[in-house]
Amino acid sequence: MAIGWVTAAAMFAMYDAGEQFRFDLFFVVMAMIGVSIGALTYIVYRHYRCPACGAVPRAHSQGHGVLLNPPECPECSVPLK
Repeated sequence: MAIGWVTAAAMFAMYDAGEQFRFDLFFVVMAMIGVSIGALTYIVYRHYRCPACGAVPRAHSQGHGVLLNPPECPECSVPLK
């Protein structure tokens, strides 16, 4: 949802009533957003792990989202603080 709002804001910022829409600038902005999301995902999954079992603390059993500052590892129940 947030990506949609950012996209809409980027499109609005690049629109000028007197000119044609700038697709080249739009694609540069979208590429920067995509690279940022990819980099953050890599950082979280690479460095945010349980020291005992190596599992990433997930917010749901299906694996969507990451728990931030959990008191214990959901996989092995080792205290993380």
